[in-house]
Amino acid sequence: MFYSRPSLAPHTSRIVFGLPTKHVLNRFYPSWAPKPKAGDGEWVDPDPRQQMEHARHLAKYVFPRQYSLKNPFDSPGSHRSSLGMPPDYLDREQEIKLKGSCKTPKRLKAVLDSLDKMIWRHHKCRYKALLDLSCPSKVTYRATAGRRHVDKFVQLRRNNATPLDNSVILELMSEMSIQLQTQASVTNHSISLDLSGRPIFVHDQSQARRQLKHKPRFAEFVCGVDEVFRYAVLVTRAVIPKVFWGSKRNFLVTMGYVKHMITTRRYETLSLHQVLQNFQTTDCDWLIPPGEGMQHQARVSLSDSLKRRELLEEFLFWYFDSFIIPLMKTTFYVTESSAFRNKVLYFRHDDWSTLCAPLVEKLSTDTFQQIDQHEAQEILRQRQLGFSFVRLLPKETGDAHRPGQSINQILQASFQILTYEKNRQLERIGASAFGPNEIYAKLKTFKDRLTGGNPSAALPKLYFVKVDVQACFDTIEQTKLLEILRELLLEDAYMIQRYGTVHKAGEKIQRKFVKKAHPEDDHPHFLTYAAQLAQGLRHTLFADQVVYPFSRRKEIIALLEEHITENIVKIGDEYYRQVVGIPQGSVLSALLCSFFYGHLEREKFAVMNDPECVLMRLIDDWLLITTNHTKAVDFYDMLSAGHPEYGCFISKDKSLVNFEHPELVNIVDPRSRVFPWCGYSINMRDLSVTVDYARYHATYLQDSLTVEYGRRPGAAFAFKMMQLAKSKSHIIYNDASLNSSDAVHLNIYQNFTVLAMKMHYYLKEWRLDMAKHHMFVLNTIRRTIRFAYTSACNKATHKLARAHHARVNLQERQVTWLGLHAFHSVLSRKPQAYARLLKMLSFQLSLPRYRHLRKRFRGVVAEGLSTVTLLCF
Repeated sequence: MFYSRPSLAPHTSRIVFGLPTKHVLNRFYPSWAPKPKAGDGEWVDPDPRQQMEHARHLAKYVFPRQYSLKNPFDSPGSHRSSLGMPPDYLDREQEIKLKGSCKTPKRLKAVLDSLDKMIWRHHKCRYKALLDLSCPSKVTYRATAGRRHVDKFVQLRRNNATPLDNSVILELMSEMSIQLQTQASVTNHSISLDLSGRPIFVHDQSQARRQLKHKPRFAEFVCGVDEVFRYAVLVTRAVIPKVFWGSKRNFLVTMGYVKHMITTRRYETLSLHQVLQNFQTTDCDWLIPPGEGMQHQARVSLSDSLKRRELLEEFLFWYFDSFIIPLMKTTFYVTESSAFRNKVLYFRHDDWSTLCAPLVEKLSTDTFQQIDQHEAQEILRQRQLGFSFVRLLPKETGDAHRPGQSINQILQASFQILTYEKNRQLERIGASAFGPNEIYAKLKTFKDRLTGGNPSAALPKLYFVKVDVQACFDTIEQTKLLEILRELLLEDAYMIQRYGTVHKAGEKIQRKFVKKAHPEDDHPHFLTYAAQLAQGLRHTLFADQVVYPFSRRKEIIALLEEHITENIVKIGDEYYRQVVGIPQGSVLSALLCSFFYGHLEREKFAVMNDPECVLMRLIDDWLLITTNHTKAVDFYDMLSAGHPEYGCFISKDKSLVNFEHPELVNIVDPRSRVFPWCGYSINMRDLSVTVDYARYHATYLQDSLTVEYGRRPGAAFAFKMMQLAKSKSHIIYNDASLNSSDAVHLNIYQNFTVLAMKMHYYLKEWRLDMAKHHMFVLNTIRRTIRFAYTSACNKATHKLARAHHARVNLQERQVTWLGLHAFHSVLSRKPQAYARLLKMLSFQLSLPRYRHLRKRFRGVVAEGLSTVTLLCF
């Protein structure tokens, strides 16, 4: 359902609502055609033979298994395309034509009248009117003069509404405007003055909460899920005959699952098995075989019961797959947003087109250059990469590629080769950090250098500087980047070694295909390479794919040049060439940024090899930690001045320091002990690392979940809880030689606290009866705590931890108490739902072996429980 483009009426630019233009019902009577009106001349009855022909044709779409056509019930996966995509059952015309004429199955003859009625009801259905009734347009606003901020002067106007002005839309949908507005809304008592009398913006948690109370303003145009569901119900009532449901109860059961599908989060699924659980087959008279005797038969044979279920499965699958989902895709633009995590957002297509028009216009003016149709076709004919469509996300821009082999698939060999050169020439990426491994290595090395390897030694005063490149992907100088890449590739040819792995993850068997580049004349034998991999893995099978492709240097350079300088996108019916920056959404984007800014750091940054400094960069976010105040000021001033030859200019509104600076920049609250950076909170005194939970203020934890309702929901729940506990067991949080003892235990306690909140939301969505299954939940909590402790201890044996002499001093008894206390503290806020579970957790905490730990971790618990208040649980 995601990212669909609007369906347009043929030869017009008018958006079609309802079912897509190629839908089988629209082949008979297009929904965009004028509807028949009473009194428009003499009425002509339709041809009965043509009506029956249409009904028989529709039957082949609704019941394909009865006609031996492709369907999802026979040999699952056999009909998938070469790219692994499921078949499109929305258009079967070619398949039906190849099949030729065939007799209508006996069991379907009685259904033809109902199918004919469905076609006629579709012909009369006014989809646009139903949409306006259930889900009115959100772009019926008028700007009121004399107001300063967009969210204040935009007011809803149902009658005589005028469309939003382009400048208003640009400000509403702009990420920068949101940041500027929220910073300007800081109250006076939160602003302090420096020694020169200039105001200082203090960055603390309370201010962050005030800022993040503002929802992203594009949320004003989102259709509520209740409105979307109401539209689906109205269309279903208008088009689908009641006879297919059999009873009101069956109809309500099916609508309940329609609402479930609409309200599910991203990555969640709905199976046909779930829908059929409460559906009464005996209520559907159309499933009964023809004949007088069968109508009054009290008992149904097994074969007939299976046949009825088979027909019902086909109808319900068609209803969800080829009616409800196309209805949603044609009517709404379905997308996600980083502001709402996995929550699915619905915009009316006409609203989304209105909102995107000025953004696309600005994009095609600043970043892209329009090219002639003939020129574009000639370029596409000669190039390997094809073109992309621009897909706009709220606050972000990405690519949705055309069908066929995607651009990222074609670039896989280039990605593996650049990754190989990155690992071989680490100096080329400068201060780049791709994740917690690199961040841990840099921080640990810096702390050991300052303390001489003595973890208990006091650190000198540390100065922190955080800066962010403004629109990094859109400002990279293309010519400079290509020069860097030509110097980077040293080999004449590369071989891409391919192999597969199979291993057990919890209750599941996971399969993964891996590629790795090597020089053509210097690659290891697979048995030797597999033996090296096996040293760090257990219970894993390796399978060599034997045939390895080769890539020449000149071919890779040509492909990279084509990808960077000849990025062709299609906006509407026009083609555009990207003239500034690099493609977003590309598999190479992060690597290209690392090489580009790594070159800038080697050429311009004096702090790169300074023993008093450590510099880290996560894509485009720099963090400098130094013991020298002058070097910290010089670093910020150097980046603030900009580097035009690299197209590098920082966003001063996102900059953050922990000292006074002559310019107006954000300054960390002097009362705060930690410095936030990219999801981490780094202690400004001893470099201990904790998780920055302040960034979760405006997000709802339930939006970050994925609830599984499959055949084994209990096993899926337990596996999910253990994986969530494992996600914060990295050595960066548990190394006693990097973090203080309180910081290590705080990380564990906060992890369990957030996990308990997520568990509550998971159980709430799952609707588990806690009175019956409290022991199951208690056992899951125990397993999760034990698994978290084991995972944290195992991290100390990994290669990264051994190389930096990491120490994990955790005791199982302490971790168990922290876990039990975190779950008890969180769930005690919902005492009615978890009464029996809380009683058992209280008993566990009262055991004599945990008695002394309450006083030991009093400070950790007090600080950790602030997370509950922080996340508004």
